[in-house]
Amino acid sequence: MTAAEENLFRRRLSQCDARNRFTPSIPSEDVRAFEALAFELHYIQQANAQGAYMLTDAGVAARRTLIMQDEQRAREEALQAQVESFRQQLIQVQRQSADALERASQELAEYKAQQQAYHALQEQSHAETRRKDLRQGWIQFSVSIFFTVIAVVLGAYLDFDQALLETIFQLLHG
Repeated sequence: MTAAEENLFRRRLSQCDARNRFTPSIPSEDVRAFEALAFELHYIQQANAQGAYMLTDAGVAARRTLIMQDEQRAREEALQAQVESFRQQLIQVQRQSADALERASQELAEYKAQQQAYHALQEQSHAETRRKDLRQGWIQFSVSIFFTVIAVVLGAYLDFDQALLETIFQLLHG
């Protein structure tokens, strides 16, 4: 049976009633082609007085087979639709995951850049503090040396008493 014949057969058999009777509404080329095919395959019996054809046992079996095939096709299409839906959901989840991963990567890069800038600023601040401390240390050391030399020179050339020298040293070191 060709695909066209099968489609015709399906359309016409779908019009059968619960008692497996088929009454063509308007004799047309479709109906005549169906009648010829059904008679050739021994699927229908001659029309009764009301113009209804009765399906033979082979016709009933063919109808059941077509119904089962239609149900199978419907199940396969439903399954295919579910697979496609799942595939679309999977693609969407993959895209969302990729987007989330990209955002997390960008946030990590921004965080690292902020941390590097913060550490550079801290390093610069520590270097500045070390320079200030060193400068202040040299100033204090120079002033101490200067006043010590002054005190020794004054003590050697002038006759100061011991209490004055001790006061000067306490002022310088304390």
